[in-house]
Amino acid sequence: RFVVVASDSNVVSYNQVQIKSAANIIDLSTATLPAGSYEILAFRTFRQPAVLTGLSVNAVVTLPSADVLNAGFNGQDVQLLLSARHTLAVKKAKLILLSVDVPQTLVLGPSNAAFTKQFKAYYGETLLPVATDALAIRLVQNDFNAALNPSSNVELVAVNKTTSEILYRGWTNFGKKIAPATAIEFPSAASEVVWAAWSNIVDWNRPDVERDISLVVTTSLPTPIAVETDVSRTFSAGQSLGVSFAIPESLRSQVRPGVTGSLILLDSTGATLESLDVRL
Repeated sequence: RFVVVASDSNVVSYNQVQIKSAANIIDLSTATLPAGSYEILAFRTFRQPAVLTGLSVNAVVTLPSADVLNAGFNGQDVQLLLSARHTLAVKKAKLILLSVDVPQTLVLGPSNAAFTKQFKAYYGETLLPVATDALAIRLVQNDFNAALNPSSNVELVAVNKTTSEILYRGWTNFGKKIAPATAIEFPSAASEVVWAAWSNIVDWNRPDVERDISLVVTTSLPTPIAVETDVSRTFSAGQSLGVSFAIPESLRSQVRPGVTGSLILLDSTGATLESLDVRL
């Protein structure tokens, strides 16, 4: 297992690979990370007798050719503002929107009607745009509490509000915004979900215990959106470029704050110059 850890001890990437020979080429990558110091930790399981005498890791740091400075939707078009890191000759740009982030505040309380057992935890309810059984979750502390009482994970329970079925129970990452999301699956699709989160090491009687935490649920859009536009421009390092994508009228209702996807820049041959993350 290879784990990338930020200087504040938050895990920003987790990858598990199988070692089959004395020398292995392993291709791992992380999401775009903010500037800072990071450590790569390697953990080995000993399911078979073996001796690890040494480990050599060579990493390549790749910077994107451009950055997305701003993204918005005016009701008809998605408008992006880009900044180039070096000269790019862009013929076309393709925008693919696949998912949406649904933010929710979990408030510290003694109980919730969806839970028969009364206990002190953080509670909240999420209304998803469509019933789903596969999503990703990310729990985030606010900056003040992350500085005073930094946490790494909490136990999270999800319950179907309509049927009271337990949809999920397990430990998940908990920290700052760069911590990776945890992919989870429900036994059955649900759209109204009640959440409860708690840590076994929290002393609830301490006056500085945070009163609420943030939960971000990422789920797929009902219909993926893929649109393309002609650019036919060359822009130099430091130069900005505005790109606009017309969204079909039938899909505009899906475009809202929190929608995420990818921007793909293509050259005149149709080859990919760069793929960038986009969040409205």
